Amino acid sequence: MRNLITLFSIFIFTHSYAQVTFDKTVEQQYQDAYNKLPAWLQQKAIEAYKDTSFHGGLVVLTEHKIDTLNKDEVANSYSYKNDEEKQYDLSFCGGQINSDTLTIGVGTQFFSQSIQHKIFKNLATTIFNEYRDNGTPFRTELTNDKTNDLTIPAETIRIVLSADKFTTDETIFGYAEITTKAFYEDADSFKNGYIKKRLHYKYFFKFKPTKNGI
Repeated sequence: MRNLITLFSIFIFTHSYAQVTFDKTVEQQYQDAYNKLPAWLQQKAIEAYKDTSFHGGLVVLTEHKIDTLNKDEVANSYSYKNDEEKQYDLSFCGGQINSDTLTIGVGTQFFSQSIQHKIFKNLATTIFNEYRDNGTPFRTELTNDKTNDLTIPAETIRIVLSADKFTTDETIFGYAEITTKAFYEDADSFKNGYIKKRLHYKYFFKFKPTKNGI
């Protein structure tokens, strides 16, 4: 997985802003979600914090769903399965304070994907990135050139933080629900050679922010 905060210099002005909710009870909600992780994933988190070089935070993914938007184009020879959905997985995150803006980088275990939230006062924007080492399978529009490095806006359906003041001394807990903008990915199982999809995520997270880099 690439560095979780490789997208700090990217900002897409077409994003819609979402209202941030501040609620201290999200800390207990994070712990409740963490306790539902399988024991081997909890052990993975424990081992991460034993590593003195690890300065990031943890993400408890409670939902990951792929929404296929061109199901009617599945080839007749292909036995279509329900959209993929995965729950309760572990990933990592980090946060950076830059003046009055908090940037949160979330990495996932799925195909080198990452999510970035920018929090300014009580407003949030979100972008999604997916990277492939081989090939150029992605397009944001059918008329666009293919790429191996996809960056698209995501709708921030909900974001909750435990604190409205961001310092490097305090651990921040949070919760987010996002839905990415639809995009295209090469897929031989579809008549036109691509799948059109969007991704849904729900996750809790915790991290201690840094300044000027993670």
